[in-house]
Amino acid sequence: MRKSRIELNQREGGIEAASPASTLKECSSAPAEDLRTQMVSVAAYFIAEKRSFVGGCAEDDWYAAEAEIDRRLAQNSAAAAEQNTR
Repeated sequence: MRKSRIELNQREGGIEAASPASTLKECSSAPAEDLRTQMVSVAAYFIAEKRSFVGGCAEDDWYAAEAEIDRRLAQNSAAAAEQNTR
């Protein structure tokens, strides 16, 4: 059975390895809103998991995940735009 990048990277720990945005490096356009929401959901889960689901607030996890995913998507868009201008 083939494992997804998220499943494989989950073992590495931390949001850096777990973030699904890293799987969009090949994509030159922004993802559909439902895909972005799914990415944020997964990232928020890993943020909570990182602190063993103790303390914290789900809403704060969501906002932190949104910021992380949006940052990564912006980096991806900038890199794609730069490649297209070469």
